[in-house]
Amino acid sequence: MNIKRAYTLAIIVMLGFGLMLGYAFYQLLRVERSLASYVGENMLWAVNQADRETRRFSDALLLDNADKDMVLLRLEILQSRIKLLSEGPQLEYFQKIGADTQLKNIIETVGRVEQRYGTGDNFALSDILSLYREIQPVFSDFGRIANLSMIYERDAGGANRDRQLQIIYLITAAVLGLTTVGGLLSWLLIVNINSANRANQELLRYQEELEAIVEQRTNALSVALKNEKKANEIYKGFLTTVSHQFKTPVAIIDLIAQRFIRHPQDIDEPNVLEAAGRIRESVSRLSRIVESTISGEIVDHEGVKLNKSDFDLVEMISQTIAYHQEIYAERTVDFDQQVQAFPYHGDKTLLEQIIINLLANAEKYSPPDQPVIVVVRCEEDVFSCRIKDFGAGIPASEADKIFSRFYRASNVAHLSGSGLGLSFSRQIAEMHGGELDLAALGEGHTEFELRLPVTGG
Repeated sequence: MNIKRAYTLAIIVMLGFGLMLGYAFYQLLRVERSLASYVGENMLWAVNQADRETRRFSDALLLDNADKDMVLLRLEILQSRIKLLSEGPQLEYFQKIGADTQLKNIIETVGRVEQRYGTGDNFALSDILSLYREIQPVFSDFGRIANLSMIYERDAGGANRDRQLQIIYLITAAVLGLTTVGGLLSWLLIVNINSANRANQELLRYQEELEAIVEQRTNALSVALKNEKKANEIYKGFLTTVSHQFKTPVAIIDLIAQRFIRHPQDIDEPNVLEAAGRIRESVSRLSRIVESTISGEIVDHEGVKLNKSDFDLVEMISQTIAYHQEIYAERTVDFDQQVQAFPYHGDKTLLEQIIINLLANAEKYSPPDQPVIVVVRCEEDVFSCRIKDFGAGIPASEADKIFSRFYRASNVAHLSGSGLGLSFSRQIAEMHGGELDLAALGEGHTEFELRLPVTGG
């Protein structure tokens, strides 16, 4: 019972000294802030510089009057010094010390001198002397401002020193009191340490058993969560891929139907045969997508599975551009074929999806009157396809993030999109042993480059 009372008393005393120490630190913080905002010496320097420029101007007025440009330069420098004193914290400081009247007189005097000198020409000696006499009161005003600043800083410095001394005494007393109470609490803790150790040992034994059980459950939950998260990511990527692949053939079929509806006079045998062939090609592509979706062959535990075949990369890109131009007839796509044919072994459907994604982004993020430039070349055993648009561009600070899943650049966040196209396109390129990178960026243009090894993925 006595120990409990001693603890209570010690805690009450410690709280009292703690509050005292906290108050002392609060006062120290106030002093520190006042020192951080100390502008007295800076103000004296600024006033001295302005006074010196006033004297230089008056000297130039008397001695260099023949060189009006020199006098105007001195007047401009003087005005810049005065402007520095009459803005922001400087003006607040002068108002605090009661020097705003002198500052106002200085501004008005220099303004009158500027008006007289700036509008006149071929001043006579009497005019120069008149201007010189008019600028003379500025010297006295600067002297009064400097005196007021020195007196204010002297008084403020003395008050700060007195406050700091009081805080030092207060902190010393608080620290001594806390040290004493801390010693008492330490003795009380030592008295109770033996009984506490026995209880702690028993508690630790139960705690270790509980932690082992919690760790086992946590590991199981962590594994389940990772598996679920990975499955969700694969599912989202899969859905995005399928939705993108559905868009092009469906859009082509719809485009052909719209053309027949709007221009029924064009429905003759050659046009019908050509349109039917394209519809059958689009339907065939849709069938392949549906079959892959139902069988689940394009998705495994690691993501997307490749269905490789031999095809011409340049021909595939050319057809994709043609499909895109049919859907977006207003857009001009300049296709620069520096290589005419390029046999390749890979997944044609997925590689075509990369081109579709990049063309779709160029269509979405650039004005319709701006062209899209596509360049294909083969250099040093690497096939390259560059797609450049002249649209919103990508901020340089976000260039390393645009291939992250679900990430969208801040300047196009208001437009529709999932943020999955570039991420999935890069994944497809890497699965073929290639790369998809941002080749160039800037305000008003964006350029992506797809690079694939000539040996195939």
